[in-house]
Amino acid sequence: MMEVASFTPTRVWPHGVRDQQGRLGIFLSSARPLFGDPKPVIVQAKEAWVVFGLVAAVKYAEGSQLGHIAFTDSRGETGERWYYDISMAEAREIHELMIRGLVRPENAYRLIEAAWQKVTPRHDYAVN
Repeated sequence: MMEVASFTPTRVWPHGVRDQQGRLGIFLSSARPLFGDPKPVIVQAKEAWVVFGLVAAVKYAEGSQLGHIAFTDSRGETGERWYYDISMAEAREIHELMIRGLVRPENAYRLIEAAWQKVTPRHDYAVN
C-alpha cells in the first residue's frame, strides 16, 4: 500500500522490543525529511504519506498485538534519533472516521498531528 504514496521510498519494520509502556509497534521511515520543506506541494505529499502510512499500519496490525505506530525519516533513524508516536487505538479511530466518510483523507493528517507525540531517547518510555 505504501507504494501508492510514491512520494518517497519507505522503510517499514516491526518494533519487536516492547517500549516502557509494554507496547509492540511498527515503524515507518521516509527516505526524505518529513518536516521543514517550504514548498506547499511537498508538504501536502508528506502529509499524504503519513495518512497512507497510518491506513497501511492499521490494516497490517489487524488481529495483532501491535500497540503503536512510529513515523520517522532517515535523520530520525540515524542522526537525531526521534520518531512521532501514535497509539494504535487512536490510529484505529482515525482510520474508522475515514472509512465512515466522516473525515476526508486530506483532513486526517490534522487528527494524526494532534494525536501523535514526538519521542526522543530522552523520553522515559523510549527504548534506548
